[in-house]
Amino acid sequence: PIPHPLSPPPPPPPPPPPPPPPPLPPRMAMQYVWYASYGSNLLPGRFLAYITGASKGVVSHSERGCRDRSLPLHEASAVVSNELYFAMHSTRWGGAPAFLNSSPSLATPLPSTTTTASETETFLKMYLITAQQFDDVVSQENLFTENRDLLSHRKRAISSGTSSLSDSFYGTLVHLGTAPIPDEHHEVCGSDSCPVFTFTSKQRHEETKVPALKYLSTIGSGISGMKGLPRYRCHAESSSFTKDGEFPSLDPDYICDYLVAKPGAKGKLEREEVLLALTNPLQFSHERVKGSS
Repeated sequence: PIPHPLSPPPPPPPPPPPPPPPPLPPRMAMQYVWYASYGSNLLPGRFLAYITGASKGVVSHSERGCRDRSLPLHEASAVVSNELYFAMHSTRWGGAPAFLNSSPSLATPLPSTTTTASETETFLKMYLITAQQFDDVVSQENLFTENRDLLSHRKRAISSGTSSLSDSFYGTLVHLGTAPIPDEHHEVCGSDSCPVFTFTSKQRHEETKVPALKYLSTIGSGISGMKGLPRYRCHAESSSFTKDGEFPSLDPDYICDYLVAKPGAKGKLEREEVLLALTNPLQFSHERVKGSS
């Protein structure tokens, strides 16, 4: 029908619906975990070799790298009551590498001051990475010929505390608990917390051995570089990590006392030679992951 010339115009059509949001990039759609390091991987320059495949000057060779070479989302520090000790022999370092007792002490680690180390505590450096990246780091640490997916082992570790992959040095996954994720990463990670994993030997080695000074220097540099990072403390009775301020500035004397008290170094190394190695470290990278506070 012909509209009357005085009729009002028809209403405009409704606006089109907004386009759907773009899909998340593959990295953002993946599950995240905290990887808790306690040996040479305390030093970012050493750990990132496993992520990127570059040596960063810390070791004399390159690692294979991860399938996803993106840098960790965040860094943090932590304190646990699991015993740190030195055993076996690493041809790479020329001495005994560090291991973590998979069973924590029944006591929550006692707070230490900036002048006196507590014998019940072990320092960890935690990296927020994808589960696939963690699997790839474990694969490289255990000298697997290719990077493997370890979902079933991570699930078993969460339910049972540990899961054995192999009889190699670091062939056992350990679930240490659950730790918060920084607010700015909740959306990416899809959660406000995630599991904390590390890896160690299948059982506690009864025979401890002496670590190389270069190895202790690397660990010491990593501990020194944790100054100001968020610090989490693990409560053994609940396997939960809670925020506990920031990691303090520790002087070489403190770090020396921390290291020479660990089985394998205790009574085997002169304090003066360890302190000299800590105060004259090799020029390893102390760079932090972008975005970490």
